[in-house]
Amino acid sequence: QETAVRVGSTLQNLIDDQELADTYDAGDLLAVDDSVLTRHGGEKLSVKVDGKRIKQGKWKGRELTGGEKVTVKDGRDTYEKHEVQATVIEPKLKVEGTGAIEYVKTWGIQGRSEVWVGEQSGKTQDRGEVVPATDCVVECASVAPKGNEKYVALTFDEGPSGATKQILQVLKEKGVTATFFLSGDAAEASPATAKAIVDAGCEVGSNSYRDESLKGQDRDAVREQISKGTEAIKSATGVKTMLLRAPYAAFDEQNWIDAMDLASAVVSWNIDSGDWLLNGADEQVSTVLDSVTPGNIVLLTDSDECAEQTLVALPQIIDGLIADGYKIVTLSDLVKTDASLSKKLNSLAKVTMPKNAVFPQLAEDDDTTD
Repeated sequence: QETAVRVGSTLQNLIDDQELADTYDAGDLLAVDDSVLTRHGGEKLSVKVDGKRIKQGKWKGRELTGGEKVTVKDGRDTYEKHEVQATVIEPKLKVEGTGAIEYVKTWGIQGRSEVWVGEQSGKTQDRGEVVPATDCVVECASVAPKGNEKYVALTFDEGPSGATKQILQVLKEKGVTATFFLSGDAAEASPATAKAIVDAGCEVGSNSYRDESLKGQDRDAVREQISKGTEAIKSATGVKTMLLRAPYAAFDEQNWIDAMDLASAVVSWNIDSGDWLLNGADEQVSTVLDSVTPGNIVLLTDSDECAEQTLVALPQIIDGLIADGYKIVTLSDLVKTDASLSKKLNSLAKVTMPKNAVFPQLAEDDDTTD
């Protein structure tokens, strides 16, 4: 209903003039265990102005200028004054799905459980989980190009090497690009070659700083390897990448917990060309061409040891893929062919850990068998 108030009236004046305190019931005062300590000893009135709740202590200071919508209801129950003993609930890490690309889908946020000790009643009550923890979810996914179109990404590990420029020449002659996961120490040793990769229009990611497994290393060591690799690649190429391929694709749950703020995505592969086995170019070519499907990520090695075989196999692999209707693109461009995955990843080049997020803990293993 519409009502008139005096100029300069406050919310308290309106309540008094309309005798609203006598129209509605006050809430109860509750003990910490929800039992009633005092009937009608709680909030006198529940009052909102334009949808915003105004506490009783603010009524006298809230002036009304006209046009406001004031909503008044029975007062709410309130708890006695009490001490809060809070316990933090840490988020757990969950890994979901399958695929060659792993990324943080949901960041972990701490929860809280509380025990209340009432000042008036003297009672102690476990209020349980008052703020649920949000578990951190790492999702594993594969690229599914729209319409199952034939896209594939060629990726090279361990470079730059003495063969890198020859590999780039092959790519140029064939009119395709690739993604190079560079080792930080190799980029430091051959910065001009690392820069040549970017200048050729290819994409760079990190293969960590050294060619050694991150699994089993402590948190500081893992973070140092990833950070040093990123810094070395940026220094050599001018590109700051947060796209990581862990050496040997060895990146476990503990590694995620230790370094999830340092990598936008951790990428393995769908097809291992097997070039590192040095079992001949023909075997390498057939391994790739006989296995490839749309959206695949192919592993190749940019090293002096594999150079001779790779330089023979690479042109044949490219020709075979093109002949079969495949478009060869960088990893980032491959992800763009999958609208759903691309939206989730947003950008492979960066990652931002929310301010309220924390590093999760390993989920407890229910399997207690020896």
